Amino acid sequence: MTNLMEAQNQLRASFTSGDIAGSQQLLDQLGARAYRTQDQVLLNLELGTLHYFNGNHAESKAYFISAEEEIDRLFGISVERNLRAFLVNDGELEYQGEDYEDVMINLFNALSAIHLGDLEAATVEARRASFKLENLSIRYDGLVETLSRSDTTSTDTSPGWGRGSTNIQASPFGHFLSYVIFSRQGREDNARIEFDRFQRTFSRNFPGQRFIESSRGTTAAVQGRGAPEAGNVLLLGFGGQAPSKVSNELRIYSNDLRTYIKYAVPSLRQHPTSIQRVEAVINGTQTVSMPLLDDFATTAESVFQVRRPIIITRAIIRSTLKHVANRAGQRAAASEFGEGGRILARLVGTIATELTEVADLRSWQTMPGRVHGQTVHLPPGTHEIKIRYFDRTNRIIHELVQHVDISPDNKLQIAETFFPG
Repeated sequence: MTNLMEAQNQLRASFTSGDIAGSQQLLDQLGARAYRTQDQVLLNLELGTLHYFNGNHAESKAYFISAEEEIDRLFGISVERNLRAFLVNDGELEYQGEDYEDVMINLFNALSAIHLGDLEAATVEARRASFKLENLSIRYDGLVETLSRSDTTSTDTSPGWGRGSTNIQASPFGHFLSYVIFSRQGREDNARIEFDRFQRTFSRNFPGQRFIESSRGTTAAVQGRGAPEAGNVLLLGFGGQAPSKVSNELRIYSNDLRTYIKYAVPSLRQHPTSIQRVEAVINGTQTVSMPLLDDFATTAESVFQVRRPIIITRAIIRSTLKHVANRAGQRAAASEFGEGGRILARLVGTIATELTEVADLRSWQTMPGRVHGQTVHLPPGTHEIKIRYFDRTNRIIHELVQHVDISPDNKLQIAETFFPG
């Protein structure tokens, strides 16, 4: 795990420096050396992101599909995996991905499908993102019930199996993408429904933030005409960083202070962003506001709380069983070799506890933290689009120029950038 943790840190540092091509080269170098067989989902997530932002959308989609299929397989054997975790550290199990990571797969695949000209596939992927979030609680209710029946350890310190809760029940960005696609296809009723779902979902998921609509969208809503017609260019400004995992450790000593139980579980650490707003300048003349469409980092924090009680219960049972075995080993050593044997057994047990009872800190390092966006309508031809990121003092902290070619068939295009700031 040490090599993998170092690899994760290197990859995040490279990616957040903005060197996406260099990050892919780094991952190619680290791959076989740092990522083990049980880390395959994680590796595919990183490869999927880097290929996406490097413009290799077919390759990106293939890596993400592989990751999603393995995540589904591993959840199908979740009971077996959770019971195995009583014996081995979580980090030695196959990484099954976090639920928020699973949702992001579909959002990236929806965008890749748009890039590849397959709007129907994009709609399916966008809807899958919200479907997963809508059914998250139901999914874990079934797992908790099965674990409760299967767990025969009955440790006194176990709090029992349960799940947490989240207010995140759908993907704003998924609904926004569906609205754009339906609007471009002329399916006005579907577009109106998805635009309304986007607005309601955004308000529910992020009550402290406000989606600032364009004047065109506000006028359409006020006059009762439904959703604004989406333009033929989808402007996207990805930004910020996904949360990373940190270890929370607790040591509870026995009454004689000779042994202790160590608990180690992960929690998410947010990486604050300096991004306050994003805008696009079209052909040097037209300025378009790009409001926040989704906050992936906030979603991750909330969704992670659903599974965290299961992680904690698993850690408590595993640590307690290790403690019982350690005490039994000390008694056996004392009986056979006297006080010196007991001290040696205690030392060995303590070292083993510290080395093996560690939190699983694996996570998707190249996942962006948020996305800003808007659509515009541009005539056929080549257009320059400069996407700018501003901080709280209204200072430009990053800008990148994109060029889009609008064909006579008015096909939906994406102009996007990423800034980790």
